[in-house]
Amino acid sequence: MILTGACDALRRLDAHFAPSASWADAGAVLERVADLRIARRGDGVECDASFIDGPSTCAARAPDVRTALLRAFVRARFGDEVDTPPSFAHRIEHGAAVRYDPGVPIPEADDDPATGDSSEIRSIPRM
Repeated sequence: MILTGACDALRRLDAHFAPSASWADAGAVLERVADLRIARRGDGVECDASFIDGPSTCAARAPDVRTALLRAFVRARFGDEVDTPPSFAHRIEHGAAVRYDPGVPIPEADDDPATGDSSEIRSIPRM
């Protein structure tokens, strides 16, 4: 079993995506906020946020503040449409998701190493 450390818990690396309800997982996003406006509207929350390394302010609406902030962050980084993650266990190879069997070791290196800053949110995930 392979585990990965998250902000507040250990998670299985080969597990399906499971959103967290923890504010600790939103901490990295909060640190990137340059300006933030929150307004409660009816049964939801509207968030207008601009980020330190982002080009403009992005708005998002959600049932709670945390979800609205994270939606604004995703919108700022990836645009209005984001691809659905693959439903199968995968790794990234040459910028594309490639199927692998859980339990089989992930190769140590790829022939095409990712370029750029590994801390950049848009960079290709490293192994």
